[in-house]
This record gives sequence, C-alpha cells and structure tokens, in this order.
Amino acid sequence: MNRHSLMPAALAVLSAVLVAGQPASAQPPGKWGMEGARMERGGEDRLERLDKELNLTEDQKAQLKSIMEDQRKEMQALREDESRSREQRMEKMREIRQSTSSKIKGILDADQARKFEQMEKRRGEMRKKRGDQGRRGGFGSQERNL
Repeated sequence: MNRHSLMPAALAVLSAVLVAGQPASAQPPGKWGMEGARMERGGEDRLERLDKELNLTEDQKAQLKSIMEDQRKEMQALREDESRSREQRMEKMREIRQSTSSKIKGILDADQARKFEQMEKRRGEMRKKRGDQGRRGGFGSQERNL
C-alpha cells in the first residue's frame, strides 16, 4: 500500500478515537448536575403521583405545591451549606422530609392520609434499597473502585 491510501484510514481511526472520548451529553450547569435536574422535576412528578393516588382536590393540590416548593428550597439551601458535615446535612434532610410529610398529612382527609402513609412506607423501602445498592457503596461498588 502506498502512503496516500493509508491517510484516510488513519484519519477515520483518529476521528473515532476523539469522538469516543467525548461525553455523550453535556452535564446541565450547576454543582448538582443531573441530580439537580432530577430534583427540579421530581416535585412535579411527586405532585402528579399524589394527585393520581389520593384523588386530591384543587385546594389540596395548591397547598401541596406550596409545601413541596418550601421543601425544595430548604433542601437546596442545605445542599449549598458547606458549614455542615455530610452527616449533619443528611440528618437535617431527614428532618425536613419528616416535617414535609407531617404538613402533607395535615391537609389530607383520613382515607387519603392512610394511603399517603402506605406510599411513604414504600418510598422509604425503595430509598433503603437504593442505598444498599447505589452510590453509598453497596452492590457493585467494588467494581467501580478498581
């Protein structure tokens, strides 16, 4: 083969290597990246799920939206508070979630409150399951650290 016939092949290989090294999508701006984007949408998703499961009135939806927006703001401020240790922030987040849950129960009727408690129980179980297998070092963490 002559030198000129190898040039296009070499350029194709070089291009493929450069493209493969680039991230598939740009991370959204901000310290929290995808986590922050998920949390922004998470409140809306949660409100929709609660409405579907609990058959909320328009007044309840408005109150819930306000409660969840307050929680989002508190959590965001807590994430940005670098004066606390990670453990202190996690404990405060648990307190905020408990407070929010109590506020939500306060606007529900008895049947809705019972269903909400069941939903929260399932949500807590899922959170624990993710904690056992997720980024906190459970399932698969050894492979990531190699």
